[in-house]
Parts: sequence; C-alpha cells; structure tokens
Amino acid sequence: VERAGAVIVAEDHDMGNRYFDKNVETDSDLLHSIVNRYMLRMFSPKKAFVSQRVAALKEQIERTKPDGVIFFMRQYDDPSSWDYPEQAKMLKELNIPSLLLVRQPHDLSKSDGLKEKVEAFISALDQEKGGCKNE
Repeated sequence: VERAGAVIVAEDHDMGNRYFDKNVETDSDLLHSIVNRYMLRMFSPKKAFVSQRVAALKEQIERTKPDGVIFFMRQYDDPSSWDYPEQAKMLKELNIPSLLLVRQPHDLSKSDGLKEKVEAFISALDQEKGGCKNE
C-alpha cells in the first residue's frame, strides 16, 4: 500500500490497533483499569456481532477520514468475511470506495496479482482526488 503511494491511516486486525488503541487509566484501581482496558477494547472479528463490527469501522472512518478502504482477508480466516457485506454496504452509503482481497495466503509472495490490484485501487483513488497522490 505504501509503496504504491498511499498512507495507511487505520487498520482493524487482531494483532494491530486493538493492542494500543486506548491507554490504561491510572487514576483509579489499577487492576480494575487493566481489566477494563482489555475487556473494552475494539471488538475482534471473532468475538463480536456484525453490527458491532460495522459500528467500529464507521467510528474509525469518522476519526481517520480515509479516501478508501482495503479489506484484506487471509486464507482460512473466515470471521472477517462475515462482517464484509454489511461493512461494504455502509461504505457504499458513505460513498467511500473499497477493495476486497479474499483468500490471501500468509506468504504474500504467493499472492497472485496482489501488488497490481492494490496499485490499481490506489491509482483510482488518486484520480478521484484530482491527482493528489502522496509522493
């Protein structure tokens, strides 16, 4: 994504922002604060209702104002695919373009055409914005 000239402004992955999107509150009982930090963090695709996942994406969009969204779904990782239809519907209503990349292997060197698909999507976003590509 970045090699194609875009900037990643947010992500939604089990091993990403969920681990540092909020701080532990230190002005009250620390054990209670630690529990709250981990229990009230962003919902994982594996442990949330579709409506919660759509709301979480919408909140990230309002906060980060992306030009587009890339859905990157790894091979054998089904939970994100359950959320996709409603998330895509919400993006369409907000007039935000998206790219769906499904069944992506963990070894990205074995992902046929991935680079070209991402570059084409980012190029299309750039053209929509009037040629304001990040250099």
